[in-house]
Amino acid sequence: MRKPILPIKREILLILIYIIISTPIFSQIDIFTPQESIITTKDSVEQNKPIELSTINNEIEYTDNLITKFNISSKNKDEFKVLINRTDIINNYIIKQGEEFNEFESTKLSSYFLKSAQYTWQRYYNELRTFQIVIQKKIRETQINQHRFTKNNDKWEKNLPSLKPKVSYHILNRINKNKKASSKIIRDYNKQINSLLEIENNILENVIYTERILSEINELIETKQKEMFKKTNPSIISLDYKDSFQGSFGSRIELAYYENTKTFTYFYKKIKDRALIYFLVILVIIGYLVKLRRDYLKLGYDNDTPGFKKVQRTFTSKILYISITILLLAWLMIIHYTPLFVARLIYLAILAMMLIIVSDSFDKRSKQITITMITLLALNNIELFAWYFGDYSRLYVLFETILAIALITPFLLRKDKDAISNKHSLLYYTNIIAPIAIILFTTSFFANIFGLMNLAIYTLSLTINLGTITIIAFSSVKIFKSILIASVETLKLKYSNFITNNEHSIITKGNKIINISLFLLWAYALLQISEVLSFFNSKFSSILTSGISIGNLSFRIGDILLFVGILYLSISINKFIKSFIEREVLAKKELKRGSAAAISLTARMLILFLGFTVALSAAGMDMTRISIIAGALSVGIGFGLQNIVGNFVSGLILIYEKPLQEGDTIEVGTLLGRVTNIGIRASNVVTYDGAEVVVPNTNLVSNDLINWTLSDNKKRMETLIGVKYGSDPNQVIELLTEVCKNHPKILPYPNPVVLFVGFGDSSLDFRVLFWVSFEDGIQTRSDINVGIYNSLAENNIEIPFPQIDLHVKDILGEDSDKKKAKKVNATKSKKVITPKKDNKQLDLDTDATVSSSSNDSEEGSSS
Repeated sequence: MRKPILPIKREILLILIYIIISTPIFSQIDIFTPQESIITTKDSVEQNKPIELSTINNEIEYTDNLITKFNISSKNKDEFKVLINRTDIINNYIIKQGEEFNEFESTKLSSYFLKSAQYTWQRYYNELRTFQIVIQKKIRETQINQHRFTKNNDKWEKNLPSLKPKVSYHILNRINKNKKASSKIIRDYNKQINSLLEIENNILENVIYTERILSEINELIETKQKEMFKKTNPSIISLDYKDSFQGSFGSRIELAYYENTKTFTYFYKKIKDRALIYFLVILVIIGYLVKLRRDYLKLGYDNDTPGFKKVQRTFTSKILYISITILLLAWLMIIHYTPLFVARLIYLAILAMMLIIVSDSFDKRSKQITITMITLLALNNIELFAWYFGDYSRLYVLFETILAIALITPFLLRKDKDAISNKHSLLYYTNIIAPIAIILFTTSFFANIFGLMNLAIYTLSLTINLGTITIIAFSSVKIFKSILIASVETLKLKYSNFITNNEHSIITKGNKIINISLFLLWAYALLQISEVLSFFNSKFSSILTSGISIGNLSFRIGDILLFVGILYLSISINKFIKSFIEREVLAKKELKRGSAAAISLTARMLILFLGFTVALSAAGMDMTRISIIAGALSVGIGFGLQNIVGNFVSGLILIYEKPLQEGDTIEVGTLLGRVTNIGIRASNVVTYDGAEVVVPNTNLVSNDLINWTLSDNKKRMETLIGVKYGSDPNQVIELLTEVCKNHPKILPYPNPVVLFVGFGDSSLDFRVLFWVSFEDGIQTRSDINVGIYNSLAENNIEIPFPQIDLHVKDILGEDSDKKKAKKVNATKSKKVITPKKDNKQLDLDTDATVSSSSNDSEEGSSS
């Protein structure tokens, strides 16, 4: 089982404990005190503080500076004129649009017209609210500036009587002059505030007027939804088409064009505010894709490379069309003022671009279904103009449904079993949607004939848009997956270790994210085109805002989800920093040893702390209650968690003092192994037997720690060898040195050394010293021992068998029987013993001594 990259749960627990313990200290700082109250208190203190003679010139200078700043800012009086002019333009435009809307007969307005009107007036409303916020901000700024002058004037009024006898006439004259100027400025500020209030009042009137129009539009839309299955029009057979519209064909086209594009000119001015953001986003995205394509092509892959064909078909060869698609999508996402008619044209262009991009990966029938949906979407957009021709519009809708049924039916009748069974094929989804589309198109056809126009329009629009968003979502999946493959392949060059070890996981998770994200977007679009999004939004909002009460505590479900989401995001960022930023990005920088781990830990702790704090604030938690509870429990927690806190502090010492790092080989007591992780509470050490030991950080800080790889990973190894007496020690030293130098894993510096250490019992003793990398030590020593044996054997140098002989000496005065018995016993006791490095006598009994020569033993016996 793969070991997790980071024991994140343990870190979170310790961080939370640390925050709880520290909360009473932080709670003494009133960080939730409103800034305005602080300023007010400070201002009141300064106002009540008497002016001393030593500071009177400073106070005069402060007043002069206030007046100077006002005079500079007041030179630009065009700002109020611009605001007033803008208000008049908006007021006139809103009134004009409202009059034009009221000219239409509400009962004859089409669904498309109402949707376009709702879309437009909602943006009028949003703009007015934004403008209102700007005016309110300007009013607050003006009031603050006025308050400064008022406070300053009051201060002079209060202190001037006491200062008159003490200061010169020149100073008094200067003070009075400043007071008059300040009073005039205060009056000017009053005028500005009144003007801004008048502007805000006009805006508010427009807001109310816009809300009324929106309410009428929404009521008409809801009425059409309620009358979905009611006959609201006569049957198509009984219609009289002679008086269905007044005016010429050209005038109707001109009116339809004006009504669907009139807001474009007005809202085009609003684009200027976001044009810079729009172009920056486009340049960044397209620049990244162009660079990604160039880097991927430099890899030199061919058709035999896995994934190359997919990338080639939908990315590298279609980068221009992908850029255009991104430009159009960014327009819809950033420019919120696009009229509905223009937005529908953009969607049509996006669908056409999708066909071009994925055409090489589509089969013939998939291309046909895409072309079919492009045709139906284009005809559906033209329907916006058809409704200005009265009852003739119903014939156009009937034509749409007949053509749609004719184009979709062949896909239902002719089925490719292989393509249908493949979930990665567009025909798989076509096979699911085609029967539903035929049913809905048929429903629209008969509803139109019998006068259920609300149902006819709804089913026709729903079906066409359902097919459109399905094709766009399916094509987007292919495009994003090919971009993901190209990104992973190009990142291999820069972050080879990380990408190689996690390539399968990155591709799998990336594909899941792409599938889930686009499915959610598809579902959102489906709810929107099915006109039930508002219903789901209201239900979802009511669920999120519903509360859960536990005693005196109450939580909202939305707050809980937000709390969990922020914590999950913080944890994910921590994992990314640990696994990628620390081990790949920072590890390749020229940093001091251990700096990468210190930077990573600091960043992770800050992110966890900030994430937890933001999560509490977002969830609406009362920090004062937490501080009270933490204050009551801090003493008990401090005593009960001394070891944990000690380990936590020791972990910080290990990270910042850097006595060891991940990958170091350490020895603590009887434990020898490699450090795999340095945590906040404990560190993981893997022994050479395969056991993973969790060592508390206090043990690593307080005990003697041997770090074999602290400054480098070199280790000195030793081998002892003895040769037979009579061998040439110079030759032996030369042979042993040659064996060491010929081994590839022995480091050339420091040089290997061979020492003649002394004369043993049965051998000449040598000591071989050499340096190797720590991880190669055991195997290298084994190789050197084998090499020494082979080299000595080739040069006929023997490695002796150590042995010790015993002899018995005669003791004078003993009879011959005892002598013979002792001789026999001594002979039986003769044996081979383990060699000694020194020649010491062994007292076997009172009559026996140790001799190093068998000749001595024989001489002693004969005597």
